[in-house]
Amino acid sequence: MILAPRHLPRLAATVGLFTRYGLADFAKQQGLAGLDHEPEPGDDHGGSPERAAAFRKRLVELGPAYVKLGQVLSTRPDLLPPTYIQELERLQDDVGEIPIADVEQIIDTLLDNAAVYARGPVEVATGTSDGHAWIAVRDHGPGMPEAVRERATERFYRSPGAPPGGSGLGLAIVRELAEGDGGDVSIEMPDDGGTRIEIRYPRVLTEA
Repeated sequence: MILAPRHLPRLAATVGLFTRYGLADFAKQQGLAGLDHEPEPGDDHGGSPERAAAFRKRLVELGPAYVKLGQVLSTRPDLLPPTYIQELERLQDDVGEIPIADVEQIIDTLLDNAAVYARGPVEVATGTSDGHAWIAVRDHGPGMPEAVRERATERFYRSPGAPPGGSGLGLAIVRELAEGDGGDVSIEMPDDGGTRIEIRYPRVLTEA
């Protein structure tokens, strides 16, 4: 996996978070230890219950993206010590409900985009896996070049050759709504053509 340069500072900060709270071995196993990280007092304390609790609290302080990271790690007892798994499982109970209105707006926006940029059938799918809920909209249009995918969720970005009249806000709104509810957006190119956009949430959807 090759990361865009803009993602490296956050990834390096995440590696620092692991080492600071006793998970240096985990970072090394995932191939992350080579990233630049300035040692800080207290780094690599070991997996005590106190360190595990402090790690969970720090993830909450850092916001939804890091809470989601903790929720994902809580499902991987093969990677983390039991003390960390027990603490991170508590994050599953600390999140609020996802407003259905946000989900409806995301789906409407993705369907509108598909109608403008792609021809043919459009498919909407939902599901759950590993305690996460996901929604996907897939079209059968020409797909997105990699350079376009990297910027597609930026505000006001319009791809070369885009039909006139758009604002460049559609996928940006989708991303902002998803991230505001603790989720994220991925854009995939299926082998048989088209574009598949998936929104993945850290918990199951509920009426709100």
